[in-house]
Amino acid sequence: MTVQRDVGLQFALVKEILDPKAQKRQVEQKIRAVEEWNNLFLENAARMDIHSYMQSRLQTAVTTPNTAVSQLSLNFDDDVVSVGINPTPSPKAATTSKFIP
Repeated sequence: MTVQRDVGLQFALVKEILDPKAQKRQVEQKIRAVEEWNNLFLENAARMDIHSYMQSRLQTAVTTPNTAVSQLSLNFDDDVVSVGINPTPSPKAATTSKFIP
């Protein structure tokens, strides 16, 4: 009985070696496996790039203060009145200093 199993196993191996369709299927299966692994590797690398980019953007936003000067500043000194906006002195400025138009 062991001889028959060996003959069957040898026949299956020989058939697999000599069968071009079986070889083609094996090669295609290996190619698909490698392509799946490569796609997973590329997706993981892209996720890591996106994560590092987002982290660097967050760090620069936190560490760099906003140094841009706003075009319209509404902070006026108490004693100074802008001539272009309001030519009359404010009541507080009129009581603390002399205003000469």
